[in-house]
Amino acid sequence: MRTLTRFTLLTVYLLCYLCMTAQPVCHVARYTEDSGLAQWHVTQMLQDTDGMIWFSTWYGLDRFDGCNFTNFKSDAGDKCVMPTDRIRNIMLNKSGELVCKTDEGWYLFNRRTGEFSMSEKPQVYGSAYPRGTRVKQFPVDFTDKYGVLWRIGEDGSLSYRDGSSFVTYPVDEPFRELLNIMEDRQHNLWLMLKGGVVRLSFARQKILDFHLMPAALPGCFYVDSQHRYWVGTKDDGVLRVYDKSNNLLGYMGHL
Repeated sequence: MRTLTRFTLLTVYLLCYLCMTAQPVCHVARYTEDSGLAQWHVTQMLQDTDGMIWFSTWYGLDRFDGCNFTNFKSDAGDKCVMPTDRIRNIMLNKSGELVCKTDEGWYLFNRRTGEFSMSEKPQVYGSAYPRGTRVKQFPVDFTDKYGVLWRIGEDGSLSYRDGSSFVTYPVDEPFRELLNIMEDRQHNLWLMLKGGVVRLSFARQKILDFHLMPAALPGCFYVDSQHRYWVGTKDDGVLRVYDKSNNLLGYMGHL
């Protein structure tokens, strides 16, 4: 009886702890020429006063509105035709307008008209508007808005700190050849790679507890296409079914 009581108290403690904790989640979005970038060679990125993300490339200027890319180049008939669309750098001037650097000089980009004109090198428009920072050494550490410390290793691996150690986070492919990073005002982390850009968005995934019988030891777990949870327990040989809100729908026992 005392053993069962200890087991019950331990189970309740663990379930309460799990309810209060949450797993860090990182959503990875990759952008290349196949997904809208005008050119794979990106040279700089920044966020403007309206929250738009801009990328300078070797084929003009790209604007990202959160869903789609729009490309701007110097076309015949413009007031000032840049001799090349190969943009090396971008900054914001004191008026919050984009200024682009090419091998031939600096050009002001009018966001309202989409036209380029001659300009001088601007002063950086304050730290309130994010801009890409060159990666000089590894690992690269970043703390998300939930206080979780993330790390990108020299091999492109992604991990997060859990207690005193780092846990590897699974991604489809490593972030190799990382050149530049930027945190936007929405607390997303942008990675400029050789061949495209990556956006990392962070969240917290709550852990659900299941109110099983105190002596029931879970043996298997399954989520079906209707988001129902199937939990099989060893001690009583019962298969329980829960809905996505953790409500018990029924169970199957021994025949």
